Amino acid sequence: MKRFLFCIAMLFCMCMTMNAQGLKTYSGNFSMVAGGFHFPGKATYTYKNADDGTRIYEGNFSFTRVIRPNVCYNKVVGKYHNDLKSGLWTYTEKSIGTTEQLRVCYSGGIVDGIYEYSKVEKNVTRKSFKGVIKNGVPIGPISGKLIQAYFEGKDQRFGIGDGVFTGQTDEEGLPNGAWKFTSKYYVYNEKWKHGVLEESYCIENSTGDKYIGRKSSCICSEISTMIMNSPRYMEYWIKRGCDAWDGVILDKRSADEIRTKVIDRDEVYQLPKSNYDGFSNDEEFIQAKSTIPNILYKLNGTNVDCVIDEQGNVTDFEFKQTPKDPAVAKELERCLGMLKYKPAIYKGLTVKCKWNFWYDGNKSLLPEETEEQTSNVEEEKKVEDKVFDVVEQYPSFPGGEGAMFSYISNNLQYPEKAKEKGVQGRVVVKFIVEKDGSISNVEVNRSVDKDLDNETIRVIKSMPKWNPAKQKGTEVRAYYYVPVAFRLK
Repeated sequence: MKRFLFCIAMLFCMCMTMNAQGLKTYSGNFSMVAGGFHFPGKATYTYKNADDGTRIYEGNFSFTRVIRPNVCYNKVVGKYHNDLKSGLWTYTEKSIGTTEQLRVCYSGGIVDGIYEYSKVEKNVTRKSFKGVIKNGVPIGPISGKLIQAYFEGKDQRFGIGDGVFTGQTDEEGLPNGAWKFTSKYYVYNEKWKHGVLEESYCIENSTGDKYIGRKSSCICSEISTMIMNSPRYMEYWIKRGCDAWDGVILDKRSADEIRTKVIDRDEVYQLPKSNYDGFSNDEEFIQAKSTIPNILYKLNGTNVDCVIDEQGNVTDFEFKQTPKDPAVAKELERCLGMLKYKPAIYKGLTVKCKWNFWYDGNKSLLPEETEEQTSNVEEEKKVEDKVFDVVEQYPSFPGGEGAMFSYISNNLQYPEKAKEKGVQGRVVVKFIVEKDGSISNVEVNRSVDKDLDNETIRVIKSMPKWNPAKQKGTEVRAYYYVPVAFRLK
């Protein structure tokens, strides 16, 4: 028995050693980002090196920015798995007389589990929220405290003071049942049925007077405002590997509106996914299912926009570049229509998502070629200016996507004219990463405002060299899209 236990212990130690192999520890200078500004501090974390030399965060992470020891500081503690936030993370900001804290659970970089926020001033809780977030929406009981809430009556709007709130949502994240906000002077009530506000009214404590409300929720909107004004930014102190919750609690009308829309892929909470029916990618799937021999070669240059609907079906094909043979285009639609995706998720809802397929023609699938055909293929290989939309290995910013967004945040300057006009939004740019990693042909793919567009282009052009894309082991030119968000504080 002892011998058996000894063997088990040795096996456990060997597994732990093997698991630790390849992990390194960094301890030193590190910056958090708040409000678009750079704040230096110290961090300790474990990581492993990717093939291109960049770091993949794996394991414990801690960050501290000390202004006055034990009096004023920022602190973040959590864990990474494969460069994504995982498990419980705690964010703390302490200043004289005030402590603000956020506790969030993640799974794969997405909020999944408890979400608890509080702001305590002189030992009194001023603001708080407690709930469970799934796929970007709260599910189940919700409670907390607001500094100030407002009542929308039929004839007037007035503040009803500080107070506590309670409520709950159904399995879709829609408000359901009784919601209540209680302050020193008023009690505000809402009655919901699966996202439909059926009744709202406010009773004044001192007189018993009743005020009938409009068909809009003050509690849900005030929760969203509270989350957007602080906890959301706390999550993005360490932006790498996470997608912050925006505090939105949808009613049925809003949910129905979202379901009718086709959402851009850079806006969804979770992108569509497919296992390609056991094949490694869509190309292999098409090659196996097609009745046209060598179809991938005949698709050379084909570019097609489509939609992955809320059931995961590929629909609404629109060719930007069409194959020469109409039969090939029709066969491509048939094959892609056989694919099944896990649909995109946006604000807790499965939604229609814009998608794209692009094929450069897979010559490796051609039958044995004649000398003349081989010569033609060799000539095509000499074309140096081809730019790929789809590649086996995409270009990457040094340090990964998190480092890229950190670079953008640290170098972005909000144009004064846009500030004065109150303009904000998300600019999407498209550019080419050249074979040597340099950036070229930067253009705006989705515009918001001329000044915001120009500032985005400036920052993208200022980037250091990237790790270039690779196709069949060879460095190639490739397109890349980056969304840049401008938000007024």
